[in-house]
Amino acid sequence: MRVRLPYGDDMVDVVVDADCTVVAPGTIDGIDARGAIGQALCTPVGQPPLSKFLAGANDLLVVVNDATRATPTAAVLEAVWPAISGVEEVTFMVATGAHGPPDRSGLEGIFGDLLPEVRGRLAVHDADDDAGHVRLGETTRGTPVLIDRRAVEASRILLIGSVQPHYFAGLSGGRKGLAIGLAGRATIEANHSLALQEGVASLALDGNPVHEDMVEIVGFMDGRRITTVQVVLDAERRVIEASAGDLHGAFGRAAETARRLFGVPVEGRFDVIVTCVPPPKDLNMYQSQHALEHAAAALADGGIVIWVSACRRGVGDDRFLRLLHDANGVADVEASLAGGYRLSDHKAHLICRTLERADIWTVMGVDDEAVYGARMMPFADIQEAVGAALAVMRERGREPRVLVMPDGTSTVPTVGGE
Repeated sequence: MRVRLPYGDDMVDVVVDADCTVVAPGTIDGIDARGAIGQALCTPVGQPPLSKFLAGANDLLVVVNDATRATPTAAVLEAVWPAISGVEEVTFMVATGAHGPPDRSGLEGIFGDLLPEVRGRLAVHDADDDAGHVRLGETTRGTPVLIDRRAVEASRILLIGSVQPHYFAGLSGGRKGLAIGLAGRATIEANHSLALQEGVASLALDGNPVHEDMVEIVGFMDGRRITTVQVVLDAERRVIEASAGDLHGAFGRAAETARRLFGVPVEGRFDVIVTCVPPPKDLNMYQSQHALEHAAAALADGGIVIWVSACRRGVGDDRFLRLLHDANGVADVEASLAGGYRLSDHKAHLICRTLERADIWTVMGVDDEAVYGARMMPFADIQEAVGAALAVMRERGREPRVLVMPDGTSTVPTVGGE
């Protein structure tokens, strides 16, 4: 079978000489993105339309995703512009979480043609600015609730987000945009440390401690002054669902569509899985892990996952790689965490868990030595890696079943019978 796979801004043709299944998120034909956003604004969940929600407000904080998300922020802003332009003071804040600030190209990607309109009213969250956060309390799981002061003091908040699979939060979007996007580092670290607990999985919300903790964090803010627009995108980045209004209600509606769209049933487990990271998640290795974890869920023991990402900015925060370099297994990682969790430690734990039962090969814009040091195998191109993986499986006496995920960040294979 010949398949076309993304690598950075290019598409690469790869021949798979084996039983091969290609999976991708579903889609809904005939959806008008702008019409879907407009309809959502006209029929908000649990709140009046945006213009009435903003009536009497002297200030508004518009919270948007950073450049690592494919959220069509500019399209949503164009739809809400007539309503928000009536507010005297409007600030546009990029919710970075623990990510660094966006550069010029990142801002252009977020705001598009509206960048000149918002530039003078633009703010960027900084998780390490201690004085810029207000402590609101502590969740029942012990997470300190530190939220950006500007969000705490704003009379109204409009949160724009997109709902996509997230390998430990279940789904991105909704509550995550505030609970993590505008949180202090201590909040983010405490919440993300819950990714080591049971119940964590892509698309899972019920019983997921990371999600439930985020809901608690947002609960420390007055939900009556928060409204949202949440969208769901298909593999072509088209808006196929939009919901607006109450934060939890709108997120819940979008989440239902997201589960149907991104959860893809497959028959049995696969010996070789090729999982690709298209832009913008291919920014670095740190951001690319979603695709690896989604593939691992359908990988047979003793199999090989080929993790493909251009990693245009290299590794990113390399703490997880350093942990992998020093560990011989999950037990070693867990021992190192006994001294206290640090952001990204869960990444090392999850990768190590996969390495204990299978091989991870990479095709990435990352230094080969860094990959070798983390007990993974680097390859120069996808075709070479696929050919080698098939040969290894046959040497092991297995006629390989191959799964190809052109968009591994948004495809969540669900194995039948499990």
